[in-house]
Amino acid sequence: MASEQRILSDALAGLDQLHSFQVQRGDTVVFAQAPRGRGPDGLANIKSCAKSIVGLLLGQAIAQGRIDGVGARLGDVGPALIPSGACPI
Repeated sequence: MASEQRILSDALAGLDQLHSFQVQRGDTVVFAQAPRGRGPDGLANIKSCAKSIVGLLLGQAIAQGRIDGVGARLGDVGPALIPSGACPI
């Protein structure tokens, strides 16, 4: 495990815009490092990361057949997420 952590640490050192990185298995944090920024316990805006996560979850939902494809509309797959009075497109 120590050699794997060293490899990961070395890889992270070359990512100038990365503030922190954490790997968690279940409830156990197996690796946490913050080469820049506020540290693993600090709050950070992760909007660009959130888009990637949503894309990953969408791909998984499509693969599992829960959503027909990328052309699916939010009103079809999650109507409760749309505020009342929202303008349909």
